[in-house]
Amino acid sequence: MAIRGTKRGRQPEWRFNADNGAFVRASKSGGIDWYRYLNYILLQKLLPFANVLKHSGLPNVTVMEDKAPSHASRHQQAHFDTASVQRLLWPGNSPDLNMIETCWAYLKRITTKKVTMPYLPLLCLPYLPLLCLPYLPLLCLPSC
Repeated sequence: MAIRGTKRGRQPEWRFNADNGAFVRASKSGGIDWYRYLNYILLQKLLPFANVLKHSGLPNVTVMEDKAPSHASRHQQAHFDTASVQRLLWPGNSPDLNMIETCWAYLKRITTKKVTMPYLPLLCLPYLPLLCLPYLPLLCLPSC
């Protein structure tokens, strides 16, 4: 028999999770979000590289990023300001920054034209440069 006013069961325990304000990656698909970009690319690679360039005699170092969701986070401007690195904003998915993107479908189509095996990319990885060599003049055209 329980005494009145006491509850049976486990006592509630407070945990620091996404509901309480912790930064938790929502997607587990392996893509890059603003938090991963900030911690692994911006702070560890890009800003130190820009500072090395700035201290080696290039006074006007500007980082150019497109408006991809991982680049356009509001949290990143403070880190650029702290490092005294200028940021040139660019429209998202700009063809000026992604010249090769239009050629991938064409390259896949011409290299797998005669073979339809599902594991062709895995089998051809060691031979990919040899397979693509005849098509390099075609890929250098402005419109793929």
